[in-house]
Amino acid sequence: MNDDVADTTIRSSKTTIVIFVGMASVIGLPGIYWLWSGYSRGLIVLPFGFLMFLPALRYRISWNATTLWYRSVLFEHSVKLREIHKFDMAGGATGGPFDPTIGLRLFARSAGKPIMVINLKPFARDDIVKLVRVLNSGH
Repeated sequence: MNDDVADTTIRSSKTTIVIFVGMASVIGLPGIYWLWSGYSRGLIVLPFGFLMFLPALRYRISWNATTLWYRSVLFEHSVKLREIHKFDMAGGATGGPFDPTIGLRLFARSAGKPIMVINLKPFARDDIVKLVRVLNSGH
């Protein structure tokens, strides 16, 4: 993703980060306790707590006048805004177990399937509204 050429970037909401920090704490605190108690197994558990927090930092949507970029935990996608014919908010592309609970599905003119599905759960409502306004503006 090219944040240096993006006019606007939205990142995970504060709520998402708090949730991921909570999950990291549940895993990491026993490691800290074990280290404090003199058990070396705390060194094994502690990094897993830290790793639980990292996914919250990965989520990002960026756009400029021509391109939209989406970065999730595992993937990065981009699409030219002129290629987007329509969009809707629904379940994932295939209904599979790795599809987002609620996604912004972007469609091209010739595609029956979405060309991109953006997981909206990590983002703040106000940021989603900004993105939808851009998509509604006719690019």
